[in-house]
Amino acid sequence: MATLTLHSICELEPGTDVVCDGGYKSLLHSEVFMQVLRGHSDEYERASKYDRPIVSLRILEYWRKQQNGRFVKYDDRRNLWDDIGDKKSRQFISKALKQIARSSSLPPDEEEEEEELDREVTPSSTDEHTESTASSSQSTSTRSPLLTPSLTRVSDRAPNLNRIPDRGPLHKRVSASVQENAHRKQHLYGRSKEEDDLADLYRNSISAGSGPPDFLLLTGDGGVGKTTLARSLKSRVLQDNGFYAEVKFENLALDDSLAAYITVFNDVCNNILSMQNKNLQNSYIAKITKLMEHLDGTLATSIVPALGRILELGSSSKLPYACPVDMPSVDEESEAGEKSKENHKVPVIVSFSSARLKFFFYKTLRSIVSEQCPLVILLDDIHYAPSVAACQDFLMEVLSHREGLFAVATSRSGSPTTVSLGQFVASLQNRDLIRLHSWGVQSLEPAAVHELMADTLALDATKLELLSSDLFALTGGNPLFLLELLRSFQEDDILRYDASSDQWKCDDHLLAHHPLRQVQSLGKLYSAKVLELPKSAQETLKLASVLGPCFSEDLVARVSKSKDYRGCLQAAIEAGLLIRNDEYTVAFRHDSIHTATYGLIPDEEKSAVALQLGRRLWRKVSKEDINEYSFDIIRLLFHAKDELFEKSSPADLTPVIELCLNSSRNAAKTTGFHSSIFFVEFGLQVLGKAGMWKENYDLCLALHNNAVDVYYGVGQLDEVDKYVEEILVHAKRFEHTVQARMMHVYTLGTRKQVKEALNYGVETLSLLGEPIPAHPTAVEVAIAVSHTKRRLSKKSDASLLRLPTLTDEKKLAVMMTLQVLQLSTSHARPFLSIIISCRIIDITVIYGACAVSAVGFGAFGVAISRGGRHVEEGLRFGRNSLAFAKKFGGGAWECRSAAAVYGCINIWREPIRQCFHQSKKAYLLGLGSGDLEYAVLNASLLVFNSMETLPINTLDGLIRMLSERMVSLDQEKSLVVLKPIWQMLQNFLGCGNTNPTVLRGKCLTPEDLTDTEALEYNFGLLNSVRTYEMVLCYHFSDIETAESCLKSAELVYENVISILSAFARMYHALVLLANAKKSDWRRIRKVRRHLKVMRGWSKSCPENFLGKQFLVEAELAAVLKKTREAQSKYYLAIIQSRDSGILMQEALANERAGKFCASIGEKQKAMKHLNEALRLYKAWGATAKCEHLEAEMRLRILCLTGDG
Repeated sequence: MATLTLHSICELEPGTDVVCDGGYKSLLHSEVFMQVLRGHSDEYERASKYDRPIVSLRILEYWRKQQNGRFVKYDDRRNLWDDIGDKKSRQFISKALKQIARSSSLPPDEEEEEEELDREVTPSSTDEHTESTASSSQSTSTRSPLLTPSLTRVSDRAPNLNRIPDRGPLHKRVSASVQENAHRKQHLYGRSKEEDDLADLYRNSISAGSGPPDFLLLTGDGGVGKTTLARSLKSRVLQDNGFYAEVKFENLALDDSLAAYITVFNDVCNNILSMQNKNLQNSYIAKITKLMEHLDGTLATSIVPALGRILELGSSSKLPYACPVDMPSVDEESEAGEKSKENHKVPVIVSFSSARLKFFFYKTLRSIVSEQCPLVILLDDIHYAPSVAACQDFLMEVLSHREGLFAVATSRSGSPTTVSLGQFVASLQNRDLIRLHSWGVQSLEPAAVHELMADTLALDATKLELLSSDLFALTGGNPLFLLELLRSFQEDDILRYDASSDQWKCDDHLLAHHPLRQVQSLGKLYSAKVLELPKSAQETLKLASVLGPCFSEDLVARVSKSKDYRGCLQAAIEAGLLIRNDEYTVAFRHDSIHTATYGLIPDEEKSAVALQLGRRLWRKVSKEDINEYSFDIIRLLFHAKDELFEKSSPADLTPVIELCLNSSRNAAKTTGFHSSIFFVEFGLQVLGKAGMWKENYDLCLALHNNAVDVYYGVGQLDEVDKYVEEILVHAKRFEHTVQARMMHVYTLGTRKQVKEALNYGVETLSLLGEPIPAHPTAVEVAIAVSHTKRRLSKKSDASLLRLPTLTDEKKLAVMMTLQVLQLSTSHARPFLSIIISCRIIDITVIYGACAVSAVGFGAFGVAISRGGRHVEEGLRFGRNSLAFAKKFGGGAWECRSAAAVYGCINIWREPIRQCFHQSKKAYLLGLGSGDLEYAVLNASLLVFNSMETLPINTLDGLIRMLSERMVSLDQEKSLVVLKPIWQMLQNFLGCGNTNPTVLRGKCLTPEDLTDTEALEYNFGLLNSVRTYEMVLCYHFSDIETAESCLKSAELVYENVISILSAFARMYHALVLLANAKKSDWRRIRKVRRHLKVMRGWSKSCPENFLGKQFLVEAELAAVLKKTREAQSKYYLAIIQSRDSGILMQEALANERAGKFCASIGEKQKAMKHLNEALRLYKAWGATAKCEHLEAEMRLRILCLTGDG
């Protein structure tokens, strides 16, 4: 017997699938399953209360295993069925058996009455039941068919496989939820114009091309139908093969936009899985699967299971979505970040797991959403947004996708959040980022109310004129208010049929005494319904309203004094006030119900109740679980802050401050920066009442340092400066300011004020008693390197690892300051970078080792092996760097060591392709641990080192993706070092300047060069620009311009730390030889010096450098007229480049060999080499180079044949 799927079920199995939409009573209307229940009812009745669950479990196992049956519930949002699980199924079976036992024990009359009240109408019996109802009404002319029982509560809804609601008459036991009525509607009542306008706006928006997306804000009172109007787009979007996603802000946690992103992405994935067009579905699956080759989606698939199912469908391998490198798990990354932070007080500012997820979702949506496949996002109830800032972030991120996007938001009129967001989106429109449309949704007109009632009651409209007029007067045309009032009147048997006027109306006498007669608003109606509940249920519901519109049963259990809190919640659910989101969480069915329930608590008591609940929850939570409940505790205390400050002593407030501090730190670890800021700001408010620096110095210092971290995380640098200044003013000891000073250095670096950052860092070191020269000379550097080498000469690698751990707080502060300066100095002041690495090693050897030692040894190894010199020594320091990182820091520090070892040192000894894997792993690890600067450094080194090896399109994709990621993190300025090489690749690709020898274009603009010239560290950048121009000029035969760049290339290969040094040296030699003659001894001597260096590289790592050496030797032999040697060397260069997989170099070697053969008259060989060069350049992706070479080939053929 095949095992059936339990989730995302499209078609049901008749006879074995039990539909549980109506709760346990649905089981009583499954004929097959009812036979099973009746067969065990006697056994259940005889069993003790302890044995009865066993009977239910036995029935469940029989149905599951022998009948291969399921218990399913319909998901309206996904239009699919899901199994409800064994736990809930067993509970339903128990309740059904209990109902059978209860019914059989009742007297015949009572049993018949209970059957009448609880009966479900199945699709097969609807017509028959309606006919019997009609005959009954004919025999009793004074009773209306409206009073005939036919439907029950929505929780007892009959199972209907086709989801076609019953349209029978309504009786006094009407549905407890208006959602049942909503299923009957075939259109929106009184909204035809709004529907048409909305459809037109949607069509115009998605066909607007690349302009700003349209954003529609629907505002109105609660219950007027804003959400229903917005949802009317869903069917249109799905018909257009698009995607529809819905974010309910009332169900989101405090922070941040990630939760909204996950909701949108999950809806999109489910849209794809439920598509009927299989060709289109397969194309989406293929796009997402291909995208996973470049993105790490491991974490995404764990959070969005539907994505995993998509990837399984689109894969041909076991793990289609595995990252090309062996990525560490997120748990490992966060653990490494925590270890490095806590054990070594490292200012790793952010943990980018959340940012990585956002980028992944953003990139995936961008790959599948287009004008032909639009995405409509409904942002429902944004007035419940946990924070205005979080909502603004999500809007900014989502609306940055311009093509094929249409966003609709609903909000209650007049709420503070609505006003703030309205101002925010208006500012976006002023910046041409969106096209804003703001509509007010009003209540229904009398005609629409009349139509709604006729359709809802399934009666002749002409007989409802008086009743609809009365209810319109009572409700003002609010559709939700109308339906709820109608249901209440019907439940209380107030509706009457007046045969004389042939009209339905309310019984005047009963209505006059009805408690809802004087209700003038929807909120008051719901308040009255809450007050109809038992006293204990009322109190539980009030407590739940303090917790928010959506809450967990566990939270209610901890704050409620009632032992029967589940029964109280169930009573509210049966009354239509609450709904279950899932097995664990419950929500108010409508935000108006939440508002009304919360309003039942007197205003003067609300603060006291929130304080009481917050303290009660805090008492009942163990230390192990405090992090899970800290947000709920602090939120309750925040709402009661006036009461808290008034009734608490300073000593009582101290634990609150500590809780805020710990919660802020935990939130920042997952980039919940807005939550973290909320915790920090509330902690500072409490601290202001408990006493600031004088009374609570340690707490105040920790809280201010944490504020500096989290404000840096959200880019509010002015706030960072403010709190840094606070710390500097009030700190008792200089050591207490070090962390704030380091953050100030980071802030200056982010603002690209590198000179100020370095000077501030040097000043901090001087105040710590470790002065270093701000601008060291070459002599000072040589002395420092010599001194460090002597200090290490008597130390083996093993003895270095046995060094004691550094515990001196002052020296730890010095080490941390040195490592903060290390990266910036490598670009701005290379000599200072070497001095810093020497100082780190000296402190390590004298005072003890720590995680920063890894950075010092790695940087020293890079300095020693710069330009391929002293490779063995560099490798030793690299090994030590990795060992220290592994011992002390974990992933956060391995990322930093990897940049030095695999990006700059090992390239002189290992094949370059072996380093790609580690560099990419370090890049992703840096993002995971929050070390953004080193993550970008690893990515940049990966691009530099793979430039000659990987196709241009692949490199362009890597750089573009990195650029988008940095833009999403507001760190695009960190990519300035990659812009010259990116523009060079664009020129080769044919997408750059019209003149390919000019290094200007979309990737490197004149403004970028102007900004670069204004930076203090422009030395390396400007010279790299000239070096790439030299390469372009050489390839496109502008040798005169190339020679003007030789000086810059010389500075690059003497100072650059990556394989770009070898690249620049090779092209420097080739340009020297391009116009050289046999008698030009100065040029030849310079080339021979180059070859001497290159031969040393080749001995160390022939895979990387021997091809370069052979190519320069071939060119030199050609200049010296040594034909046979030149041909031999060209051949060796081609073979070696091919074996090493260096694509660009192999193409260049074939080109030069072909031109040499043409110069000596060997046309056949020349054409063979030139055609192979053309093929290789095409494979590399250099379209512009291919066109240039083809033109040259035509010219050379004419010259060889003598035609022209």
